[in-house]
Amino acid sequence: MTHTERLKAELSIEFTPDLNRMTEEQILLFYKSLHHLLHSYIAGYQLSRKMFLVLDNSIVQDFKHLEDKRRRPRAMAYAAFCRFVAQWSDLPSYLAVSPVAPYEHGGRKPASSPEHAIDRFIQVQTILRYCGLPVAMIGFDDGNTLYKRMLDVHADANYLEVFANQIEQSEWERDLRAWHGGEILATAWADKAIPEDMPLRYFDPFYIRKVFGSRIEGHIADQSEGVFNYQPIRTGKITAALAKLNTITKKGVLQGLGDIDLLQICDISRQYKQPLDYLLLGQTFDADLAKTLRFHHHLIESMEVVGGAPDVNRQIENMVSFMFSSPFSEHERRLERIMPLADEFSDHVALLCRNAVKGRKNSEATH
Repeated sequence: MTHTERLKAELSIEFTPDLNRMTEEQILLFYKSLHHLLHSYIAGYQLSRKMFLVLDNSIVQDFKHLEDKRRRPRAMAYAAFCRFVAQWSDLPSYLAVSPVAPYEHGGRKPASSPEHAIDRFIQVQTILRYCGLPVAMIGFDDGNTLYKRMLDVHADANYLEVFANQIEQSEWERDLRAWHGGEILATAWADKAIPEDMPLRYFDPFYIRKVFGSRIEGHIADQSEGVFNYQPIRTGKITAALAKLNTITKKGVLQGLGDIDLLQICDISRQYKQPLDYLLLGQTFDADLAKTLRFHHHLIESMEVVGGAPDVNRQIENMVSFMFSSPFSEHERRLERIMPLADEFSDHVALLCRNAVKGRKNSEATH
């Protein structure tokens, strides 16, 4: 038996019993969830860096409530994905949680002490034990720093909840006509509506402005539609997705802080420009958050020529060389390496799913 055949056999032994207990709809959810995770991982794999898989709180909740039939297919999909990461990929990979994870795990309340804070982390770590990957700390390294960071998260949560409710309760109809003709974009009004100096202690103001600005832009566009016979120009699907990262319940409670946290930690476009030896890759099953993370996964290489500089001729030569080079050739080679492995893994899991569906149908036919 080859190494790959042994890995396939282990997958079959581990996941077939669970698949056999699932309905056809649950099996489909399991496979689609796994396929989504593999696609995201492959995109990150091309950068050839040590991988930290930063978990959305919903994934933690899926494992916390593993016996919930609605959550179990996704949890099992994530566990299967972890087997691929650990046994089929050649990149060192870890699960990772930020201070927001133990904060949300504790009911969105700060810890009462450093000891209580690290206990929260250990609880999350224990919940994720079935994944089989080490769990790393992102943004803290011990109970003291976690305790302080959770207090920072809590302070920001309180401030942002007040701000979010003010947004929802405000009137956003605007005259979008420009004095010289044409139209003022709703996004311009939205940007002005956000305070320049927000008293944030944990969250990055850049991403807070993007998310809350998108929400305000949507309100301005909706409420100003038809005013003076103007149809507001919206800035696109990504703005709509960003706006959905935070919601307000009927009781005025702000939800979605973990989504904003994942976005600010796992912005691949920003990480690509930094000389890091690791990659923080966001993990989520939420469609809007996944769309937002994909939008922030553009890799750009650029070069410029400074006119009048003493070495302008050398700059021009470098620019010409760059134009005819292949800056992403290494990424393409790594893609060629991982894709066959991902396809083989996915095909085997698909076979297990088909066998489970077939077995269920045969069982129903005999009864």
